[in-house]
Amino acid sequence: MRLDRLQSCAISVLIIVVISSQFVVAQNSSNASLDVEVRDPSGALVNKAQVQLLSNGRLQAATQSNQNGEARFNKVAPGRYQIHVEAPGFKPHDIEAITLTPGPNRTEISLEIEVIKADVEVAEEAAVRNTNPNGPAFSNVLTAEQIAQLPDDPDEFENAINQLAGPGAQIRVNGFRGGKLPPKSQIREIRFRLNPYAAENHDAGFGLVDITTKPGVNSWHGSFNFGFRDESLNGRQAFATFRGPEQQRRFGLSLDGPLWKNHTSLFLNADGSLFFDAKTIVATLPSGNFTDLAYRHQDD
Repeated sequence: MRLDRLQSCAISVLIIVVISSQFVVAQNSSNASLDVEVRDPSGALVNKAQVQLLSNGRLQAATQSNQNGEARFNKVAPGRYQIHVEAPGFKPHDIEAITLTPGPNRTEISLEIEVIKADVEVAEEAAVRNTNPNGPAFSNVLTAEQIAQLPDDPDEFENAINQLAGPGAQIRVNGFRGGKLPPKSQIREIRFRLNPYAAENHDAGFGLVDITTKPGVNSWHGSFNFGFRDESLNGRQAFATFRGPEQQRRFGLSLDGPLWKNHTSLFLNADGSLFFDAKTIVATLPSGNFTDLAYRHQDD
């Protein structure tokens, strides 16, 4: 009886062991594993790449590739996953969909080399900047407020420009010499170039005065000015016996605007003056001293 009991116990234990082993084998066979091999564009293996396994955008597992470029995931439930791989010096890589079946699974990923971007700012050296004839070290610019304070009379305006520029300066209007100066309302900038040794100075002189006018390509503009003066506020010349007559009348008219908007513009300018004055004549004659006035009349 005792022997029969021992045999029946042994058989029961054996049955339990067999059932347990079959359960374990069945459970293991229902899981999946994934081997990810990471390479660079030349086919070389990439070590220490960060590999993530995601399901519907949620992180399920993460690991790092070994020296053989392999990253392994064990005991993963079969299904649909995504893979995200990052490595220093390479662009991140994503596999949007990979289906894992029960048992071993394997995939290979080739990473692209990351493009290195560098911003280099090159600044002109102070020594070079100060020797540039067109730079601020050799030029002065009148502001709009300073231009507005200059005389309205064309002759006085030109005389003021010459005094500011210095003796022998050449005046250019929009790059051309010898032209008549535009009215102040048409001037955008007056630049005094003070480098007499610049290559653009073909004539002897102290420097250049560049006058740039405003473009009138968007809307019509016009201006009119008139001036008058006479000898009423003048004093008598010390060598003259009486105060000589003097009178000046000046007018100016300008009109500019677009002929073809934003393409071509028209500019018209007219000015004139009428003046007369008297110059004192002082001379010594055999009969004695002679003093008189010489009258001058001019129309422009």
